[in-house]
Amino acid sequence: MKSLSLPRSLLPLLQLAVVVALLVFVRDPYLVHIIQQVSLYSILALSLNLLYGYTGQISLGHAAFYALGAYVSAILETRFNWPFPAAWAAAVLAGGGLALVVGVPILRLRGHYLAMATLALGLIVNTVLVEMQDITLGYVGIFVPTPKIMGQALYEAQEYLLAGTAIVTFVLFQNLVHSRPGRALQAIREDEAVAAAAGVDVARYKAVVFTISAMFAALAGVWYAHITRMITPDVFGLSESILILLMVVLGGAGSNWGAVAGAALLVLLPAFLQNFSDYATLIYAVLVTLVLIFAPRGLAGLASRGFRRPKEVPEGAEREVARAAQG
Repeated sequence: MKSLSLPRSLLPLLQLAVVVALLVFVRDPYLVHIIQQVSLYSILALSLNLLYGYTGQISLGHAAFYALGAYVSAILETRFNWPFPAAWAAAVLAGGGLALVVGVPILRLRGHYLAMATLALGLIVNTVLVEMQDITLGYVGIFVPTPKIMGQALYEAQEYLLAGTAIVTFVLFQNLVHSRPGRALQAIREDEAVAAAAGVDVARYKAVVFTISAMFAALAGVWYAHITRMITPDVFGLSESILILLMVVLGGAGSNWGAVAGAALLVLLPAFLQNFSDYATLIYAVLVTLVLIFAPRGLAGLASRGFRRPKEVPEGAEREVARAAQG
C-alpha cells in the first residue's frame, strides 16, 4: 500500500497555515513569545546550518552578524530617521559586506584554525559594541521603535511577519541545498580537494555561502531588535554563538528540518528546566554528549534513520556535483 504524502510544493503553505492558526488562536502572551523565539532562532540556525552543516565551515562567531543587523537597523532608524525598509536592507547588506571582507582571508583556514578566527571576529565585534558608546550607547542599550507603515505601528503584525520570514528562509534554503550549487556545497563539505579536482570553485563557493549565511543572521538581528525593542551588547556574546551552534548540532547538521527542530528544542528546554536552573549547564552538557554518541546526525538523523549508520556516498557523486556546479 502506498503511503499518503503531500507534494513538496504544498509543504510551505501547510507550514504557514499552521503558524498563522497558532498566532490567531493562541493569544497567551507567553505562547506567542515562544513562537516568536522559535521563529527567530530558526532563521539563525538555518543560516549557520548552511555554512556548517552543508558546507563544513564551522563558525564560533555567528553572533557578530546577528549583532550587526540589530545595531545597524536600530542606529539608522533612531539616529538618522531612516524608514524601516531602507534601514533593514542596509543592515542585511552590512552583514553580508562584513562577511565578504573577512571571509576571503579567514576561509582559507580549516578546522580549529577557522573556528578560532571566527571566534576572534565575534569577540572583536562585541568589544566594538561596548567601547563605541557614542554610537551604540554601550550597556545602556538602544531603544528601538516599532516599525510603522503609513503612520500605523506594526504591533501584532510583527508576529506574522517574523513567522513568515522564518518559513521563507526555510523554503529558500531547501531549494538551494537541493539545487546544483547546493550539491557543490555538500561536495566541499565531504572533501575540498576532491571537489576542487572535480571542477568546483571551492574558494568562490565558500565566500558566497559565508556571505549568504551572514546576511540571514543579520536579518535575524533586525527582527530581534524590533521584537524586543531594546538591544545591548551582552545579548550578542560568545554564549549566543555557541547556542546557535548547539541548535545546529542537536537538530542535525546538514538538515534544514533539523536546524528548526534544534532551535525549537533549545527555546523550549529552559521552560522545562525552571526547577533545575542550578543544573542547567550540566543538563545541556549531558544532552549534547548523548546526542553526539547515540545520534551523531542529531534529531533529524534520529527521526529518519534511527540509530543506523548513514549510507555511504555513492561513487561518482563528485562528478555529478561538478557538472551541477558548472551547468
